[in-house]
Amino acid sequence: MFKTIKRKLYLGFGILIIMSTIMSVIYFVSSQTVNQKTENMIKNQVPDLVAEQELRFNISQRIALARAYVLYGDPKYKDEFNQYTESSKAISDSILSDHPSKEMKAVIADSKEWRSLVLNDVIKAYDQGKVKEARAALQQKAEPIAQKIMADFESIVQKEKSNIHVNGNEIISISNTIAGWGLTLAIVIIVISLVVTQIFTKIISSPIVRAKDRLLMIAQGTLPKEPLQLKNKDEIGELVDALNVMNDYLKRTISGVQSVSANLLTHSEKMAKYSFDVKEGAVQIATTMEDLSNGIQEQANSNQKLSSDMEKFMKMLMDSSLKGEEVKTKAEQMKELADQGRQKMNQSVEEMNHISITVNEALQLVEGLNKKTENISKLVNVIEDISEQTNLLALNAAIEAARAGESGRSFAVVAEEVRKLAEGVNHSVADITAIISEVQNETGKVVQALKAGYGTVEGGRQSIQSTGESFHQIYQSIERVFEQVEEMSTNLYDILDHTKDITSAIENIAAVSEESAAGIEQVTATAEESSSSIEQVANGIQQMEVEVQSLDEAIHHFHVKH
Repeated sequence: MFKTIKRKLYLGFGILIIMSTIMSVIYFVSSQTVNQKTENMIKNQVPDLVAEQELRFNISQRIALARAYVLYGDPKYKDEFNQYTESSKAISDSILSDHPSKEMKAVIADSKEWRSLVLNDVIKAYDQGKVKEARAALQQKAEPIAQKIMADFESIVQKEKSNIHVNGNEIISISNTIAGWGLTLAIVIIVISLVVTQIFTKIISSPIVRAKDRLLMIAQGTLPKEPLQLKNKDEIGELVDALNVMNDYLKRTISGVQSVSANLLTHSEKMAKYSFDVKEGAVQIATTMEDLSNGIQEQANSNQKLSSDMEKFMKMLMDSSLKGEEVKTKAEQMKELADQGRQKMNQSVEEMNHISITVNEALQLVEGLNKKTENISKLVNVIEDISEQTNLLALNAAIEAARAGESGRSFAVVAEEVRKLAEGVNHSVADITAIISEVQNETGKVVQALKAGYGTVEGGRQSIQSTGESFHQIYQSIERVFEQVEEMSTNLYDILDHTKDITSAIENIAAVSEESAAGIEQVTATAEESSSSIEQVANGIQQMEVEVQSLDEAIHHFHVKH
């Protein structure tokens, strides 16, 4: 199914990309849920809680101010009552515009009726001089209704606190889930990355190392008998097959050249001996004409045989040159395959860089969540400051009530209620602060887990990059082998050119011998010319021996195993 390196690499990196995508989706969905719940708490629940507590406080203040007004008749109490009334109207309208619960609507409606009762039956009656009726309406109607409304507000406040506590627990639970999934997926990705890297490194590098060792053996002159066996059916398998073909061609070529070189050396030795014999015969031309005739005839026969052998040798050299061209073509193919492998490895490095960027983006999202929780902490601190100021105000009110004596006792009761309310707010703020602190701690753990996963992915990217460098070294080794094969092919063509010169010299010797056999009557007149021709033959033989020795040294570098 995966018969190419490209498909194998796509498979490995596809697994890593899928795992990273799953982790990113889980983090994104969970983060969105936490953000939504946190935003709902900040925009709706916390402001509603503050508004409800402020309405309860305004009612208690207005009761105290109405009581002070009907007791002392000071207009400033009436003005302060109206100010708190306007503030309560604004807060009530804000709550009603935010789709409150039926219970809240009912309490706000009761507070409006209570406000009308106080304005008409208490303050207006007092302004008309009906002091007793106003005080009776305040004690018998207004104050009980106000206590009921404040109790209803307190009940709603407690429910809001409970809802905030539940939402806080949900946020903590979601954060714990994010941390658990993050740690689990990070471990899974680390394990899969290590396994995939180990498997593909072994699959790709092992046959390449074996092919490199075989190429080094060939470059050093050793031609193994057995071909390199691999089970791979991908580009590396094709590379090894081409290497085996090149090894077979080289073995056959070197064996043929060695055989031809040995035969040529044998013939050159014979030719040297024949030359010596001819030279001796030329000295004895005058007395041994018959012997010279026989010697010349024998030399002619030897030259014919040598000419035939040289033709065979030239044919073998031509075959070797053609096979050298084939070896050169195969080496070129190996070079192209190695270059393709290097390009595919570079593509793998780019994919690994993309994975690293994806994990880093997930890390930045979670860090953004951590900053939002810090903003929540700042809002809670603001609420805590308001509560402390309210507590201080209640303390000042209690001091003023104590100075007023008996007439300020009811005002002291109100101040005590305000102080309790402020303490309750302080306790709620402390609970919220603890919850947000836990959320920040869990988010910090998630950030650390993501950073660890990012480090692991970065390590996998560096490993793939190192493998790409190994591919580059292999490509350079194959390029050097290609240059050596090309040089060997050039040397074979040079040998072929020199062999043509030797063949031409042998043909000249044969012609001279035939002329000597045909004109034996003129031997005496042409003795010097024959001697000169024999010297040329000797020089040609010496030159041929030098060429044969050079050829033998060139092929001596290779060792063919049988």
